[in-house]
Amino acid sequence: MSTLHTFLVDICSATLTPTIAGATEVPELQNVTLTCSSASQINIASLTYTWYGVSGSDISSSSTGTYSIYLVSYADSGSYSCEVTYDTATSNRSAAYVLKGMFDTTGSLIPSQSSSTYQINPVTMAKRGSYRCSVVYNSIESTKSDPAFVLQVKPKAPTVSVSGGRAIDQSPVTLVCSSESVTASASATNSLAYVTGVAVTPQTPIITGSSMVVEGSGIALSCDSASSSMPSPVVWAWTRDGVSIGVSSQQYASSGAIFSDMAAYTCTVSADGVQSLPSSAFYLSVQPKPATLTGNASLPLTDGSPFSMQCSTESSPTDSLTYTFTNTDTGANLATNVPDSSYYLGTVTLQTSGSYTCKVTHKGVDSRRQQHTSVVSQSLTLLRLTFADAGAYSCAVTYRGVASDRSADYTLRVVPPAPVVSGAAVATQSSSITYTCTTTFTSTPSTLTYEWYKDTSLLTGSTSANFIISPVVFISAGAYSCMVTANGVKSDFSQPLTLTVKPLTPTVTAESSLPVPEGGNVSITCRTASEKLMTAIAAFTFYDPSDVIVAANVSNKTFTLTSMTLARAGNYKCKVIYDRVSSDVSTTPLLVTGKHRYNH
Repeated sequence: MSTLHTFLVDICSATLTPTIAGATEVPELQNVTLTCSSASQINIASLTYTWYGVSGSDISSSSTGTYSIYLVSYADSGSYSCEVTYDTATSNRSAAYVLKGMFDTTGSLIPSQSSSTYQINPVTMAKRGSYRCSVVYNSIESTKSDPAFVLQVKPKAPTVSVSGGRAIDQSPVTLVCSSESVTASASATNSLAYVTGVAVTPQTPIITGSSMVVEGSGIALSCDSASSSMPSPVVWAWTRDGVSIGVSSQQYASSGAIFSDMAAYTCTVSADGVQSLPSSAFYLSVQPKPATLTGNASLPLTDGSPFSMQCSTESSPTDSLTYTFTNTDTGANLATNVPDSSYYLGTVTLQTSGSYTCKVTHKGVDSRRQQHTSVVSQSLTLLRLTFADAGAYSCAVTYRGVASDRSADYTLRVVPPAPVVSGAAVATQSSSITYTCTTTFTSTPSTLTYEWYKDTSLLTGSTSANFIISPVVFISAGAYSCMVTANGVKSDFSQPLTLTVKPLTPTVTAESSLPVPEGGNVSITCRTASEKLMTAIAAFTFYDPSDVIVAANVSNKTFTLTSMTLARAGNYKCKVIYDRVSSDVSTTPLLVTGKHRYNH
């Protein structure tokens, strides 16, 4: 605490002694602002400034450090001072600041008066200012009165109004302060809410609800405004196509929609007698009841018979409805938005067989469609064909109870599905592989055989589902496919499976004794048992211990390594390439011994 007191004493006795800045000579009826400041006030918060006027009395106390004099008059001339208070400590009072009013000593001459009284009527803002008088006797004028009489005119009381004439709830607003004497304006920094004495317009509402209803179903619309805590009374109003419908609640509901309900709806909300702007138009569409399509004859129809369709609906009235008939198989409209609810299809043929729909339209709003099958085609369709369906088919025509002769037989042959070949795509010479030919049947055929092909050539003697190659030789390479024959009917070829034959894995050996002395040479030879079956020259590739190729595709199976070093010791590898197919890699280790060194 002692440290704090010492700090405050230092501030009051030295640091905080303020000074006053401002104009020292001010013309009459002008404004002036005086500033009280201390050299250390930037380091201290919550200062209080006290001002002393001409009489020496306290005239103002504030936290801003400024004092303004409006319309300077003769009475405002004199000395001003200030002091600064921080917490409970007050600084020394500043040196006196002397304000001198610069008054008009000439002025404009008012016409001579015979009376010692001068009347101003009416008083206006233009009449404010300093007045002096003199006395004239026998043409000799006295000096002007001093000090001058300063007339200050107070403006008439202003009125407050809303700029634009409307204050909308939760929206920015500008309040205008106006007077017959002066005019000023100020903008609100926050959104205007409902406050006493200000007529606030509710925010423009919006209408929500389903915009499409089926005739006879319910209508439920709501008029929603973002305004809250609206003052009473709150009243809602609804219009349909601009005409009031007499609903004063927030919701508009109807238990059974009719076509006349299809219109543009708007709503407003009033709070304490102030009405919002109308909502945007909400367009309600009334959909006709679902349509039903019927025919004038029982189905199926006989080829060549006449047929008419009738599209009906429970909607009323029907005089404002139009009808559309559509062939759903082709998507073509037979008749579009016609007033007649019936459509004559004509004499039906197999080409006119199919599915038809109709819809009802009222003022551009379509009903749901109702499907109706008009004609059943006079043909036989077999779904999921099986081998049991194979055989001879015939038909006969009966007219008025008299049957025709049967047609010639038509033999239906059921083709098996194309098979699939499975098995290995790569094999090593002298190994064995098995290929399998499989297919999927919905029913088991009475007879089933297999054929195997290599490069499209038939492999005779192979008639089972499995084809074995043993041993595999180089000429076994090629594309293998198969075909099945079920009940005497051949399938398509399977997709070919290509076999690649690679040489037997070679052996790699060193042709000199190991280990190899440092600086010596060594030859390694790559041999494979496949060589005796090769009809062309094979190639050989050699790798060092880092798998770096040291000889690629050479025809000599022996490779010589010269000037061996300890760093080159390790596993050396080779592989055989025949007909562009490589064998697996074989490995041999090469050891290198260092030279003996003697120290003399």
